Amino acid sequence: MKRCDFGSNALPAGVGRSSRGASVAAVALVAAGSWALIARTSQGSSTKGPVVLTGLRTYSGLARDRVSGPVLYPQTPPVGGKHAAIWQNCGVYDVPITNENAVYSLEHGAMWITYRPGLAASEITAITTDVAGQPYGLVSPYRGCRAPSSRRCGESS
Repeated sequence: MKRCDFGSNALPAGVGRSSRGASVAAVALVAAGSWALIARTSQGSSTKGPVVLTGLRTYSGLARDRVSGPVLYPQTPPVGGKHAAIWQNCGVYDVPITNENAVYSLEHGAMWITYRPGLAASEITAITTDVAGQPYGLVSPYRGCRAPSSRRCGESS
């Protein structure tokens, strides 16, 4: 199992779910381009042109165990690993969500976009507008987020 982390400035809002495949990087490229195209076409975003991926990192060998308590993750926000027995329903949240539930959603192919609490309302609106209605997108504030926003995607194997 691999996970990817697009870092803080890798993608505009509105990129999405990865699907099964041999390489998470290739899957992420296809998914990001597809979701960005769909989101911008159907929701009228003013951003046009190709999606440029920078700062893409992949993580392999992540645990897939279900646990009943908190997990100390090596990445912040986490990209994968041990997780709760119940996933987080995809959607847009205006309060932080539990890492362990979000990680379970990542395991099943969701994309989690986190943003720093206190981010300008216009920036939050740009993120949530592109993700609203996407079936595999999670958006939430994340305490301790060093960057204004960050994207994570998951891949089921």
